Amino acid sequence: METGSTLMPGNRRLVRMKTASKLIDKYSEEAEKCGKSNAFFAGCVMVGAALEGILLIMTRAFPHQVRYRGHRVSERRTLGQLIHLAEECGWLDDLGRGHSRSILDARNQLHPDRIAGRKKIPRITRDDLDDRLIDLWGVRRSLRRFLLMAMVRSATRKR
Repeated sequence: METGSTLMPGNRRLVRMKTASKLIDKYSEEAEKCGKSNAFFAGCVMVGAALEGILLIMTRAFPHQVRYRGHRVSERRTLGQLIHLAEECGWLDDLGRGHSRSILDARNQLHPDRIAGRKKIPRITRDDLDDRLIDLWGVRRSLRRFLLMAMVRSATRKR
C-alpha cells in the first residue's frame, strides 16, 4: 500500500482528507492577502497557483482515483490537465468546473509566455482579483463537498 494514500486503513485516510482541506484554506488565504495589500496582479497569479496547488493536493489525497483513470500520481501536469483530471475524477461539480476554467483563462492571460512579447503588462484591477477570488471560492466549495462525501463514506465503511 502507498504511504499516506486514502487506501490505507484506519484513521490515516481521514487525516489525509483533513490535511487536504486545511491546505485548500491556506492557499486561498494567501491569495486573499494579496488583495488586502493592493497587489492585484500578484493576487490573480496566486489564485492560479492556489488552484494548481489544491488540485495537486487532491491527486495525492486520492491516488486510487487518479490511477483508476489510467494516470500516474507523480506525472507532471499543466493547470489545464489538472482541471481535466479533476473533472474525470468527479471532484468538481458543474459550478466548480466553470470556476476552475475561469481561473485557468485568467491565469493564462498573465502567464509570462503570453506577456513577454507585449509592450504593456495587463492591468489587473481589484474587480478582476475579486472575480478570481469568487471563482476560487466556487472551486473550494465544490472540492469541500467532494471531501465531505468522501469523509462520510470513509466513516460509514468503518462501522
